Amino acid sequence: MKMVYIQSPDLWKGEAPDHPAVCSDSFLGKLSLLKEKTSFLDYGGGHFSGTVLFNGQRYALIKDDLFPDGNGFDSGEYHFFSSNKEELDGNEDILCSLSRSISFDIDYTDTIIAYDCFDDMFKSVDLNSGLVASMSLDYWFDEQVGDYYCVIDRENKLSLYDKNLELLWNSPLQAIEYVKPYSRFFSRLYKDALLVNLGSFDKKEALQQGLLEKSGLSASQRTSELVNFNLKDGHKNWTYFTQSEIEAWQLVDDRIYLATSYELQVLDASSGKVLVHKNFPWTDQLIEEFSAGLYVTDSLVIYGHASQRKLLILNRSDLSLIRDVALPEHWHPSSRFRTFADQDNGLLYIGLTTDQVVALTGAQLAIDLADIQAPLEIEKTPEFKLEWIKSNLDESRQSLVITCDDPDYADDFDTVLRISDRLIRDQAYYHSSYCPMKGLRGQNDYCTADFDGQIRFNFFGNVFNTALVQQRMEMMEQLFANWVEEMSISSNNFPVGLTTNRKR
Repeated sequence: MKMVYIQSPDLWKGEAPDHPAVCSDSFLGKLSLLKEKTSFLDYGGGHFSGTVLFNGQRYALIKDDLFPDGNGFDSGEYHFFSSNKEELDGNEDILCSLSRSISFDIDYTDTIIAYDCFDDMFKSVDLNSGLVASMSLDYWFDEQVGDYYCVIDRENKLSLYDKNLELLWNSPLQAIEYVKPYSRFFSRLYKDALLVNLGSFDKKEALQQGLLEKSGLSASQRTSELVNFNLKDGHKNWTYFTQSEIEAWQLVDDRIYLATSYELQVLDASSGKVLVHKNFPWTDQLIEEFSAGLYVTDSLVIYGHASQRKLLILNRSDLSLIRDVALPEHWHPSSRFRTFADQDNGLLYIGLTTDQVVALTGAQLAIDLADIQAPLEIEKTPEFKLEWIKSNLDESRQSLVITCDDPDYADDFDTVLRISDRLIRDQAYYHSSYCPMKGLRGQNDYCTADFDGQIRFNFFGNVFNTALVQQRMEMMEQLFANWVEEMSISSNNFPVGLTTNRKR
């Protein structure tokens, strides 16, 4: 079990077999995550947004310009490339316009259905023929499930469409089932049924209408409804109301695993009957909800709770506790964490968050599922020297110099680059006098009064003179400037900037 300093909450299956797990980390580019090493596949290159699976071949979605003139996904060219650089056939313009809505959790086979934010329409793309079906719809929530499209619209109606966007059926929802904008909406196929989590509702209404029995979970203010619909006609086979809001759920074999901030439940997917129920010690406390995360393996249930700072590994059959993982100080599971299972290396990645005053608050916990009792280790990182020097802009101010000459990393600039980039941004964030994000986090009191915003980074190692290192240090300066502009950081009316000891 190892904590790795990777900011990205989203990891994906790589398009190449020698890089089974990949991610896009902040502004840095594309990273490869192997059991023994994290390295750059593309530093500061095209924006990597994930992969899709089509007919057994995995394709990566790449944006090919690093410094677009427009705004994020609304500018630049997008392409789907395989590991051997073959481009995915089909209407590229359509695929690219759908890129914002594509889910990289889905293994697409013949069809991609998603919302086209440019044309303001839903589109279904047949990856074999290239044919495109379109539909305009006033909707609240939407999700592709297999070759179907499940939609809840603003008329409080759930509808199911086929891959040609032809309506199969719709089911009017009760007033209490009205999905709030902040609620999560998920659907899953199960045999000849469609399982839908209809979201979050006021618990008092459910109790008043007799849809929910009173329980010991008096602290919870909201409930969720899980429904099993007949896939052919939309008939409700069964309905189940939870005692607190569903924050994560997973269908495994014939069982549904439900996680809330207060409890875990296991339901029979065919009948909706509760098979196993586990309350947590904080059941009677009024706690911050939207904290729970869940992942279920063949034999384990991984449950995380952000506000309680808990990461529990339980037996899948009876939810008995196997391990209460002691995380490093200041770290806890991310709220409603996303997971990635690296099947090739047997690792499960779970997002962690820190409460420290830093710009980059995320990391990844890699759990070896074959050895869940292994001690937790923190990724070893290079040593850095931080030194304040007199500013060359104003003698009453100071600049920060960060130096890495760790002999253990003299030939490993990949690790130095990844960790130093994080350290530099954290230092700029902490010491600067103005940053809107600090205000949102209630951290405005943290700053260094005489910081002039200037950071100097020096690297001394065997590979310093190589063309690749020189190129990446130049790119490091540019990527930092992009980040400063996006974060709107300044210090005592001085612009925040980074210079390195690269050759000029």
